[in-house]
Amino acid sequence: VTLAATVTLFKKGNSMGGFRFTERDQAILQFINAFGFCEMPHLAQRFGLRKPRSYEVINRLISAGLVQHER
Repeated sequence: VTLAATVTLFKKGNSMGGFRFTERDQAILQFINAFGFCEMPHLAQRFGLRKPRSYEVINRLISAGLVQHER
């Protein structure tokens, strides 16, 4: 699973149509954007997330249109 992010800076706790953008979301987007892509194990390790939680977070970012998912 490869991910590419579009980074748009938001204020802490800003919401986008029901999507609550967090500081961790911003850090994840910046992390992905720094390399141009990322794989799920990278996110889990870098942000201390367990596998199910990392997928929940990234799926939320994908649904918000902030991350592109490619296989």
